[in-house]
Amino acid sequence: MQTNSEASKDAAGRAEASVGPTTESASVSGNATVMAVGGMVSPDGQDGSHGAHARKNPRKASPKRIALGILVGFFALAMAVVIAFVAYMRVAYADFYGRATAAFETPGINTGFVPQDLDRADDGMWLFSGYDSGGGPSPIWRRADDGTVSRIQVQNPDGSPYVGHGGGVTSAFGNVYLTTEGGLLVLSADEVASAAEGQAVKARAKVDVGFDPAFANVQDDVLYTGVFYMAGPYDTPESMHLTSPDGTENHAVMYAYGRDASTAWGFADVPEAVYSIPDKVQGMAMVPGGRMVLSTSWGFSPSVLYVYDVGRLGAEGTYDVSGNDVALAFCDRSALESSIEAPPMMEGIDQFDGRLFLGNESASNKYVFGKLYGGGTVYWIEP
Repeated sequence: MQTNSEASKDAAGRAEASVGPTTESASVSGNATVMAVGGMVSPDGQDGSHGAHARKNPRKASPKRIALGILVGFFALAMAVVIAFVAYMRVAYADFYGRATAAFETPGINTGFVPQDLDRADDGMWLFSGYDSGGGPSPIWRRADDGTVSRIQVQNPDGSPYVGHGGGVTSAFGNVYLTTEGGLLVLSADEVASAAEGQAVKARAKVDVGFDPAFANVQDDVLYTGVFYMAGPYDTPESMHLTSPDGTENHAVMYAYGRDASTAWGFADVPEAVYSIPDKVQGMAMVPGGRMVLSTSWGFSPSVLYVYDVGRLGAEGTYDVSGNDVALAFCDRSALESSIEAPPMMEGIDQFDGRLFLGNESASNKYVFGKLYGGGTVYWIEP
């Protein structure tokens, strides 16, 4: 039993216990007051417990940072695609690159010029024909033996600008021959060689051949020029659709004109032979060993060089050329010695010193993709 005095002390203790935790405080660092329950009162009396225990809000990314991240991602993806594409081209055409040697860069390849053919002239200069992707006049690019390059304008015999496709260019006997609608333009080789940058050279004549030639090449004093065929956009007359003795179906022809110094252009008016040739021929050249090489290509498909043994070409009948019966030979499977697959868009070809030099349009500003893997380089091979 508690006495009144003990009861009073007990009650006082309980009261102190209930009041003490909410009011007792201690001085901290001289100014701040820490509440017994763990809160903090700032010097101005405001409760600072909210700031001490609140979570930090994450910083929101700005639109500029988001845009930068997207651009970096796209750039990384683009680089990965380019690397994969280049690797693919090198693997897919490993046989070609294994036997090809880089010679020099195609003149004008980064100017809007779309090269179609090349020719090694007697004085050591290289000539490149083609067209302007912007629709302007079609130039000839000249590469001197020392590597100096120049752009030459061409005029038709009437003085108008030449705007042809520039499918073929070749030279011989003091002349440069350039394909045009219906035939060939004949220019002075001396004037082409001496023309200053941007100067125009006027053609001295035009020779009709009866079709729109896609390529031309003079080899062993014979001028070869032929037509390009592809079903649909580049059809040819039915008279050119021929079947060879071994059953090969060809849809284009190539004329071979022999030397005749008495004519204005240096070759006979009537071809000495006609060749039935495959589809999509872009250029031709004769190479050592009595062989003929035809360059074929279209679009992004692989280019193919077909090597024929001329002595085994199927000969059958004649072909009518302006009322003249001309001996007919077939480029067919029976005479095919080999074929060489090459990167897309190979165009004209030319043989010099036993080497076959190859032109390509894929690295022009019109197509661009060839710039990624050296399509603007002139390569040579020994077929």
